[in-house]
Amino acid sequence: LYDAVGFGFAVKGAYGFGFVRKERVRVWVGPSVRLNADYVDPKSTSFQEGALSFEADPKGVILSFGGGIEGGVRYKVSSDLTFDFSTGFLYNFFGNYQDTNLKVNGQSLESADSFFIGQEPFLFVQIALGFDFSQDKTSP
Repeated sequence: LYDAVGFGFAVKGAYGFGFVRKERVRVWVGPSVRLNADYVDPKSTSFQEGALSFEADPKGVILSFGGGIEGGVRYKVSSDLTFDFSTGFLYNFFGNYQDTNLKVNGQSLESADSFFIGQEPFLFVQIALGFDFSQDKTSP
């Protein structure tokens, strides 16, 4: 949505029902859930118009939780490496809290905070490589 620097985490889980199960290829579909938490620090903004000078320095937290359907293909490249491709649809519910430090003509004002919640559809494509470092290579 905007140019921001931040950090956070995402956790996604899917339970796949395999309907093609070969030695090297598995095709699956199933339910999926996702949890996201991000701290964001968008770039400060400022403008000056005549004698008026305005500066805003926002920081915030975004939390989201969603669920939906996912499907994918897992290809076993070797006994140590798998390639996964999946795509899906999640419906997200999110909350965004933002605190903004404001300055007008160099004078600090009270910080302004805001909170809004919402919901949105979320389509995704995911590509992953899986490495197996275990000693037993007989398990699928």
